[in-house]
Amino acid sequence: MKKIKCLIVDDELLALDILETYIAQTDFLKLEGRCQSVVEAISMLQGRKADLIFLDIQMPGISGIQFLRTMPDIPQVILTTAYPNYAIEAFELNVLDYLLKPFSYERFLKSITKFLGQKDSLPVNEGIDPGPESFYVRSEKQMVRIVLDDILYIESLRNHVFIHLQNGSSVKTLNTINNIGESLPAENFIRIHRSYIVPLRKISQFSAAELKIGHQPLPIGRNYRSFVSQALYGKVIIPKGQH
Repeated sequence: MKKIKCLIVDDELLALDILETYIAQTDFLKLEGRCQSVVEAISMLQGRKADLIFLDIQMPGISGIQFLRTMPDIPQVILTTAYPNYAIEAFELNVLDYLLKPFSYERFLKSITKFLGQKDSLPVNEGIDPGPESFYVRSEKQMVRIVLDDILYIESLRNHVFIHLQNGSSVKTLNTINNIGESLPAENFIRIHRSYIVPLRKISQFSAAELKIGHQPLPIGRNYRSFVSQALYGKVIIPKGQH
């Protein structure tokens, strides 16, 4: 399979590094260049060909949206941003996808399938080795990799989200629990409260109003109880003759 030539445009070095890592993990993608401004990207595109651009929106000088409006014959674009409020405008400009930071490698691959014109799967036998599913969040001025299997539970507190991990540590990030939840596979994680998301397989006990992750009790919100019950009671083994 011919490799897809990719260009990354983002003013944030850590964001550039994350996308470069994702591209390097995917055998049929090739990084053609990385730029920290739209002006730099325009200059690079004059001398190099790109099939796909990963484009940030908010950058100094010319924004990603302005770039899309003014650049003729632009390659396919996947927007990468921490701001959800540009989504409608972006799709009016016919972008391929809209990746809301932080996004996992799995979510990144779903965007690539759109480029390939497929719905559910990537080409087989292409040497893809994503390793443990993960995503990155900003914490204390750096990007921290969160492996999904390491998550005990996720807690929202005021303007921050705390991701509690199996090793006893917690990662604090200035984010929303809704945004983090969108980066998680729905078949493996469940929202149990406006302030909590938990991995289904880490639930050790549950009742109508509470569940436990190991020995840690967590409340099930009143508005979430019906949804949680449907997800969990289907896994209960009921003795014959009992209802």
